[in-house]
Amino acid sequence: NMHPHAAVLVVGSAITARTELAQELCRSASMVADAVEDEVELSIRVTQSLTGDKSKSSSRPRIHFIVFVVDLCSRDSWNSFVAAASSELHRDYLGGRSAVVFSKSMSPLVATAEEEVEAFLAKHDLAVMYSDLTGEDLNITAARLLQLIKVAALHFPVFNASVMLSMNQELFASD
Repeated sequence: NMHPHAAVLVVGSAITARTELAQELCRSASMVADAVEDEVELSIRVTQSLTGDKSKSSSRPRIHFIVFVVDLCSRDSWNSFVAAASSELHRDYLGGRSAVVFSKSMSPLVATAEEEVEAFLAKHDLAVMYSDLTGEDLNITAARLLQLIKVAALHFPVFNASVMLSMNQELFASD
């Protein structure tokens, strides 16, 4: 009874709720696993950025899906997302293999104009979600991401993405 395995990369600066989202993804994946047959085994890495390293291709992790977590009250968070999502590395993940979760979009302290966000998204084919990443909102966001991750795990070949994980990576694996 082999379940599809999905390796997921959650990318965001330390100020974002990237760790909470990664933990919630694992939690909802294991709840789904108990309830139905179409479970996906997840392994999740949390990292600060996507950095390619062509020289170490053998040690590249295999990634099915990338989730960007962006805090819209932080200009740095937005800028690093734009850099990563525009990178050559991310190109393989357009069209159903990546998503961005924007948090704090309703805050009066938003640092990135809505027009700028929309202009960027119009040029890049990735799923978009807005979420507070707390409480019920976090559960719903994780459940929606899980659906996208399942589709990606079942329908796309795995690229050896040249992703060097940052030093402060945390590893979550759902059993």
